Amino acid sequence: MGPSWKTRYVLVACLLFATVGLQSARAQSPAVAPPPLPTLVPVSELEVRLDRDTGGGCFGRSVHYRVTIRGDGTVIYEDLADPPVAARQRVVAADDVLGLVNEFIRARFFDASDRYVGSSFYVRQNDQLLLRGSGGADGPSWDLSLRLGRLAKTVHLYLGYPEYLAKLRDRVDQLGGPQAWVVK
Repeated sequence: MGPSWKTRYVLVACLLFATVGLQSARAQSPAVAPPPLPTLVPVSELEVRLDRDTGGGCFGRSVHYRVTIRGDGTVIYEDLADPPVAARQRVVAADDVLGLVNEFIRARFFDASDRYVGSSFYVRQNDQLLLRGSGGADGPSWDLSLRLGRLAKTVHLYLGYPEYLAKLRDRVDQLGGPQAWVVK
């Protein structure tokens, strides 16, 4: 003779409680923790990059460029729109690059989501929840990247990204974007 129905009920209830608790804990913790920051990075293996694109459907010459900032202070601006324009290069103070990298680290850039393309939300429809979202088409987007030796991350910014990522994007743009090359 097997366990009574009460014993089976308690066992099933405990199993369900444990499963739901485990799923809840997984939902609250990040799926994958970012790798630890390297303790030593050669300057030659440091790179910050910003790729900007306006998307399709614009009139006139589109805006599409890349800013690359290297650990030695080299800043490269590449205009990738059609027709192409010659790349520009200059050197900024290495301390400016170090300050920029430290802004990325303070902002916990490696913890950011990989993509910000709008938001999802539910609306109630009678006795059901219907998944909806916000998005856009043909707006400007940016790919913001940081490489510290073997550790590298790129975050795509389109819609719904946090203000701290916008500030990092703007700092890179200030150092090497189109306005940085305007003669004053």
